[in-house]
Amino acid sequence: MESNTEKEAILEEILNSPDFQRSQKYSDLLRYLFTAYLDGKLLKEIVIATDFFGKDARFNPSDDPIVRVYIGNLRKKIEHYYLTEGRSNEYKLDIPRGHYDIQISKQEYVHPNSKIILPVYLSIIFLLFAVIIFLWFDRKDTSHSSNSVALSNPVWEEFLNNSKPILVVLGDHFFMYKYRIDKKRSKAYIRYADINSPQAYHDFILKHPELQNELQLLDFTYMRPSIAWSLSEILPVLQSSKNEITLKLASELLWSDMENHNVIFIGQFKTLYILEELLKSFEIEFETIPPALYILDENMEKKHSFIPELPDQGKYHQDYGVLVKVKGTGDNSILLLLGFDEVGVIGATKKVTSSDFVETLNSDTLRVKPERPFYFRSVFKIQGFRRTDLESELLYFESIKD
Repeated sequence: MESNTEKEAILEEILNSPDFQRSQKYSDLLRYLFTAYLDGKLLKEIVIATDFFGKDARFNPSDDPIVRVYIGNLRKKIEHYYLTEGRSNEYKLDIPRGHYDIQISKQEYVHPNSKIILPVYLSIIFLLFAVIIFLWFDRKDTSHSSNSVALSNPVWEEFLNNSKPILVVLGDHFFMYKYRIDKKRSKAYIRYADINSPQAYHDFILKHPELQNELQLLDFTYMRPSIAWSLSEILPVLQSSKNEITLKLASELLWSDMENHNVIFIGQFKTLYILEELLKSFEIEFETIPPALYILDENMEKKHSFIPELPDQGKYHQDYGVLVKVKGTGDNSILLLLGFDEVGVIGATKKVTSSDFVETLNSDTLRVKPERPFYFRSVFKIQGFRRTDLESELLYFESIKD
């Protein structure tokens, strides 16, 4: 490719993608690198730090990894673009690992109708769907029970009756790795409870640059068994819908996905990724260390607090199952099924897929008359053992006006 005009067209396609439209900083960084590429400049870390990030002569790459962190994140954004919108493009823009220079090369053609699955996800996806298929076909009278839920439970009305496709988002856990001290340089997978996304990882490295070379981003994520179990309960309810149903990992979710679908999220609070910001707009906050859940008032002050009791794995414990259903910004509905641990996620799923869900909400102190559409936030105390919920109690319910 000789023409700069053609090369600039490749850049503009990337910058016009949703991921870059939402991030001015990374758009500017990519344009800066691209200009250097057209001018034939070979960039070094210290040059980028001073020219783009405004660092002074005292900048020391060993103490401040800002360039490596941003370039690494930019590289992932570009890779994601070529796995989605740009997968059928003839040419591909790339930043090779270990370098800061742009390269443009021909991309291996992928048929538009083929599905791209990263190899690192294959084992997870195969296991997940093997469990789903087994559970689905092992159920008796599934059709009757799912129709009963659809008819009597107003939670599912928008998902079954309007024309928008359905997106089921699966909460996956973020992991890192480091090399073991052995001759084979084998990898040890690591999870920090308070590092739950690439952005949290980058923030952590900025505070602890000495760990930059020790802790590396892992290319794949992990899902707990509660996700497979919850899907086996939810998919039969959705079977009466004529709309397309798509599954997507929370770590791969884009804001554009939220506009075009009715969305169901299943997972632990720590696996929300970008949806964590959305949860705050619903006047709900949480902490992972120590675990805590807060319902906020109009002034964003805490008016209700819920503290789970999560001892070591395998012991009887108390979790919270949180169900939130709200109207999205694209005339769509968003349903969140949340818990701090697997017991909470499974408990929330059982509640929302029950045909007597509304009756569950009604008690001596609370009478719920579902309006159409039925938007709300609720908290159930779920007590159980491992992945089995044994007792549940409604602690909080509030309708949300359309």
